[in-house]
Amino acid sequence: MLEKLFTEFALWHESIKEEAKLDAELFSQALSKDPIELYSQLQDVEKIVLRSADRVSKAEELLSKISYGYSVNYEDMKPTEMKVKLASDVAEFKLCHDRMENIASAVSKRIMAAESLLKWHQPTMMRGIS
Repeated sequence: MLEKLFTEFALWHESIKEEAKLDAELFSQALSKDPIELYSQLQDVEKIVLRSADRVSKAEELLSKISYGYSVNYEDMKPTEMKVKLASDVAEFKLCHDRMENIASAVSKRIMAAESLLKWHQPTMMRGIS
């Protein structure tokens, strides 16, 4: 059971690497002070939201399955030993999951920052239209 899950994890992780790298590159760009460009950046970031949520969900699913797969081997251990052993055995998978969560959180914060800047620019944009 675990071998199949390891393979599934490896294939999934490989399939998202390039996409995640491209998403991360977006965060190396400063938010524009130009409202039109900022709006465009906001749209780009919003496209990442669904992908990030999907990645977190898949990482949680795999982490849960792998945790269960390991835990069935610990039946003869005390609860404290089992908890420590399980944390150690799934650390690599937990790290991947946590990274996916951090990216999703960064995306949300980026959207909030961009929306705040757009709101701040709104009076200026409205004067330009009148």
